[in-house]
Amino acid sequence: MKIEIVIACAAFFGLVFASNASAEDTPDILRGPDDIAELIDVESTLIGACGIGNVRVVPDLLGLSRADAEQALERCALRVMDSEQRSVFSHQPIGSVGQQYPGGGNFVRRGSIVSLSYSAGLIAPNLLGQNEADVLSYLGEFEIPVRLQHIPHPAAPGEVVSQNPSSGESIRFSLGFSLTVSEGPWIELPNLSGVDYYEATQVLAGLNVSSVHAGGSSLDIGERRNTNCETEVWYPVIDRTEPPAGRRIFPADTGESPIRVFTSRFVDVRLNEPPAGYECQ
Repeated sequence: MKIEIVIACAAFFGLVFASNASAEDTPDILRGPDDIAELIDVESTLIGACGIGNVRVVPDLLGLSRADAEQALERCALRVMDSEQRSVFSHQPIGSVGQQYPGGGNFVRRGSIVSLSYSAGLIAPNLLGQNEADVLSYLGEFEIPVRLQHIPHPAAPGEVVSQNPSSGESIRFSLGFSLTVSEGPWIELPNLSGVDYYEATQVLAGLNVSSVHAGGSSLDIGERRNTNCETEVWYPVIDRTEPPAGRRIFPADTGESPIRVFTSRFVDVRLNEPPAGYECQ
């Protein structure tokens, strides 16, 4: 009969025996109905959420200041002690209770000690060089707010190039994480209008920009001697590009989407060295 009453009371308060308990065998934690029944008089009355008679329920202290945690323990006839490991990495605000033992919801004897460690926050990992999507997924697991800035940078698109806080520093949840991510090294497409097509493609190749002839004149180069003094030459020159000159582009993108180059035929007349005894007018 006594054990049935204990189980019913525990169910009423939604309590779980030995939840969050350490693997270490600690005599202060009561691990089941038999332990609790030894300390309860069947005639005892419930004393709020703190437990029954000499059986105390450890309150959840995470995130509380030391003063508030001490008051909560005093209300439940429990004592506080700072843990030997005074600081721990935790999601809780810096300086608040970041870890407690026994954990909230455990049953202990009246007057038992609850040891507390205080949050040092989380320590920022080194995220430099990591992919933006992977970093956001990682920080999202800790529910850390993130501010993003994308800038042109020599690093590959999507690569994290700076972070605040820096690696090894504490993360303050109120400030979150600031990340700067590379958009890749963009360039302004040069104005190649009127430039020899073959020279222009060399210029683009030097910028790591892929291009394709998209129309206009043929790409033939030729010459014809008109007189002893003149030779007509022709070759393709750049008429326009798509996108147009001055547009910011990412060279890496042109691998799949080359710059479209349109040409026109340029004709020039060059003077020849006249034959011996011949004078050009």
